Amino acid sequence: MSGELSLTANPEKYSIHFKLFKWYSNESGNWLNALLKWMILAIEEQKCDPEQQYIDICKGEIAGEYYEIITYTFNEHVAKVRMLYKKFQGIKEDETLRTQLLDEIYEMLGPNEESNFCRENIGKLSTEQRSVLRIMMHQSIQAHVAFIRTTIGMSVLNAKACHCITNTYFMELNDKWHNALKEISGLKAENISVLKTLKNNADNLNYLINQKSTEIESLEQKNKQLTEKIDELKNKLIESDNKASHLQAALGDATNVRWGDDTQYNFEQIRRNIINLQNEVQGFTDVDDTDQIEYGAERLFKRYKNDNPNDKEKKSLLSTILQRFVLENIFDEAKNFSQYSQYHESKIVSSTDELIRHMTELPTNSDKDRISNVAPIKVRQQSYAVLASQGFAKPNHPYIEVLTKWLIDEMNKYRRVSDKTREEDLRLNAADLIRSIFKLWFCLMAQESMPEIKWFEFGDHINSDMISGC
Repeated sequence: MSGELSLTANPEKYSIHFKLFKWYSNESGNWLNALLKWMILAIEEQKCDPEQQYIDICKGEIAGEYYEIITYTFNEHVAKVRMLYKKFQGIKEDETLRTQLLDEIYEMLGPNEESNFCRENIGKLSTEQRSVLRIMMHQSIQAHVAFIRTTIGMSVLNAKACHCITNTYFMELNDKWHNALKEISGLKAENISVLKTLKNNADNLNYLINQKSTEIESLEQKNKQLTEKIDELKNKLIESDNKASHLQAALGDATNVRWGDDTQYNFEQIRRNIINLQNEVQGFTDVDDTDQIEYGAERLFKRYKNDNPNDKEKKSLLSTILQRFVLENIFDEAKNFSQYSQYHESKIVSSTDELIRHMTELPTNSDKDRISNVAPIKVRQQSYAVLASQGFAKPNHPYIEVLTKWLIDEMNKYRRVSDKTREEDLRLNAADLIRSIFKLWFCLMAQESMPEIKWFEFGDHINSDMISGC
């Protein structure tokens, strides 16, 4: 039947076990046979077995119980048992002495077929089975002691002292049981604490989620407002373009300040130039996985208000910051380019500025002189158009070489390129990049209204038509 103990799996093995149990549990004959059988079980236990510590404890307990018994029941049989127990107490690891003592104990128990069988098969029992048999023999001794006490009226019977719970093995298991209960109680308290912590974490997470949801809604509202503002500005731009078209048509070619669609200075071409320049700058400032971030990069992070990037995004962020760094510095060079008097290009810029100044300061006879009013714009447009087309066309231009060396040195302060081939390519591309930035600057300066360059700060909304990171 399922769930019931079955001894049919190995009937021969269990038959031996229960036959041994029957012999040890048989209390026929002298009651002191329980002590002799306990000694047999103790002697048969290996010295290295952990059970020896309990056997040593019980030696002292049984000695006290035994001597209390023989005080009232001393006879020849008792004297022989006492002699054997003294030998047992003094026995060492000498195998010969152990065998001799076993011979004497079995002889006193009365040699017969059953005792011979038990002696031959005692080793087939497990340590736990022998331990249980020793407990059983010890309890038999304790029962006799308790009966003698109550019979002769030594003292008021303490039932607990004669109960099996005083057994050493039971006491150890009882201690383990109580310790297990304490541990379970501690685990329950710990489980309550963990559940409380998890609940607090969940509450905090929900709070953060709600907070971020509110922030997202606010950002979406701001984005909607910015989109509406952009649409408004686009409409104004279209309106301005329409007004400019009407003005240019009225003034004719002499006063036309709008570039034709077939020139490189019209708005659409400039937009394409910005996109191309964006790709050039990104390629030049890219921080590859194999590249090393130099110490100077920390100054850039602080300068552009990104002073605490995590390691995962540091290279990507540095690449973006370097884009702005390159454009910002080269544009600053372009703004102040007129201070260099040794180059043809700088002389054109300074001469143009001077001519425009003189033209604007020249007194006019009539406010309706459209040619005079538009002349400074046309001068500026034509001068910068020439520079955009022909400026720095000379190979190995000295100014470009100086600026290239400066740019390479600056980049090495923040990013060290590991690949030598790529490092050489970047050095060669630096001059072309500088020319492209100057060309864009000259094209911007050739517009009717000179555009203002605006640098977006960290966290600002970025128009998709602008260069990423600017």
